Amino acid sequence: LEEDVIYLDEMNIPKIIIQQEGPPVLQLFCYIYIEIKKELDEVHGVSDRAFELSEQFKESYLQPDSSLFNKDSFADTIGILKNVLQDIDIKTVYKDADFWHFYDAVEAFLYGERDSCSDGIYWGINNFYDVWEDMCQTYVLQSADFKENVLYADIQGRLVDYGKMSSNPFLLSFNNSWRRRELRPDLVTLTGIGYNTAAALYNKVKKVVDNESYYTIRWLDYERTMSEYPEVNSIFRKYMQRNRKFIENQLCKGIVEIDINSFDNEINSIVAKRPVVAQPSGSYVLSGDNISIIKIVDYKYMHQMDYEEYSPYRIDNMGQNKIKEDI
Repeated sequence: LEEDVIYLDEMNIPKIIIQQEGPPVLQLFCYIYIEIKKELDEVHGVSDRAFELSEQFKESYLQPDSSLFNKDSFADTIGILKNVLQDIDIKTVYKDADFWHFYDAVEAFLYGERDSCSDGIYWGINNFYDVWEDMCQTYVLQSADFKENVLYADIQGRLVDYGKMSSNPFLLSFNNSWRRRELRPDLVTLTGIGYNTAAALYNKVKKVVDNESYYTIRWLDYERTMSEYPEVNSIFRKYMQRNRKFIENQLCKGIVEIDINSFDNEINSIVAKRPVVAQPSGSYVLSGDNISIIKIVDYKYMHQMDYEEYSPYRIDNMGQNKIKEDI
C-alpha cells in the first residue's frame, strides 16, 4: 500500500483444536437445559461448557430447526430425544450414580406432559409414579417397623447394600467379565429367619449319674414348639420312656446317651420340612447357616383392585395391559 504499508488480506495458520466430548447422557441433559434457559430468557450466566455439550448433541442427532418449544418441530424433537435416551440406556455398560442422576432427570422431563393454559405453555408430570415411589421409599427407610430389616434399597438410582448379607445376589457378571451389572429392586427386606436344625428348638446338657450318661433337654420355647410341632412331643416322650432308670430315679431324668443321636435325627427331619421361623432382631449377617425369608418389593402407583381383577387377556381403551407388562 501507500508508504510501503503491508496489508495481510488472509492468513492460513494451522492451529491445534482439542475437542472434548461429554458422555451422551450429559449432552442430552445439557441440550434440554439450554432449550429451557433460552425459552425463559435466562441464558445469561449459563456456563460455556453447557452450550458446547448442547451443540455436540444437536450436531449428532438433530436438525438445525429442531426445538423443544417450537410447535412445528416439538413432537419430532421429543420423539428423537426419547429414542436417544433409550439407546443410551441400552449401550451404557457402566452406570454410576452420576449417570442415574442425569438419566432420571431427562426421563422425568421427556415423559412429562406439555400442556396449555391461560398462562401459556407449561410442563408437568402426567404420571405420579416417580413421586409415589420416592414417598414409599422414604416412609419405609424411616419407619421403625421396617428400617432395621432392610437388606437393599434403590436410593437415587443406586442399589444401597446395608451389609447384612454375606454376598450381594444382585450383582451380575457375564462370561467372567470384569464388568459388573446390577439389578435394582426397589426394596429388599428380611421378614424372618428360618432355622432347619434341631438346635433351634432345644439345648442338650450332658449329665452323669452312677457312671451312666444322660442328656437333659432344655426347650427354648416349650409351648410354641409343642404347638407348632406336636409330633415332637410324642418323639420326646418315646425316648424318655426308654430311660428306665428315670422311672425309678428322677435324678436320671433325660435321654440316655446311646439314643441321643437318633433323637436328634428324628427332630431334624421334622424341622427340615418346616423350618423354625424367628423374627430378625438386632445385628445379624445372613449366611448359609440359616434360611432367609426375604421379601422383594416393587412399588406401583396403582389400585390394589387392579391386581385383584387382573386378567392377562384384558386390554384397556389404548390397547394395553399395563399390569401384564409390569409383571
